[in-house]
Amino acid sequence: MTYDGSLQMEKSGRNYQMTFSLDKKHYYAEPAGFSGKPRYQVAFSPSEVTANLAEAEMPWKIEVDSKFNTESTYANFVRMTRREALLGEDEIDAATGVSIKERFWINLSGKDIPVKIVTYPYQNRSKTVVYANLPGTVSGKNTIDFVKTLDALKKEIERIVNS
Repeated sequence: MTYDGSLQMEKSGRNYQMTFSLDKKHYYAEPAGFSGKPRYQVAFSPSEVTANLAEAEMPWKIEVDSKFNTESTYANFVRMTRREALLGEDEIDAATGVSIKERFWINLSGKDIPVKIVTYPYQNRSKTVVYANLPGTVSGKNTIDFVKTLDALKKEIERIVNS
């Protein structure tokens, strides 16, 4: 399936507003002798587009300072969230060079959000860098809000690192 359309972005204070205008939605069938041409086209409604885009996730990086050392801050994540190993998926944090080998799950309003963290010493305390892909929330007719989810996640991370 493909969409034909355009995307515009405007900054408003600390927020960005993206406007996605769609012209066509194409469904492709791929029979044995696929010709590369669409077999049929289907009309779509703005509410269908909104629902589809709300399921998309945007990558975010969040930095939070803690009054505790790195070991204590890391231990808070282990104690207060669900942890799992990233088998064969570890990444290198660009800022610290640390290998990220596990994922933590933070519950926000009944939905588990996977995050990857790096903690390091910072001004006799510690800093935690959190990487997350966050879904949006439908907040009005044809409107998807990522700020609500981002603010809720940041508040929960602040609670964890300072517990």
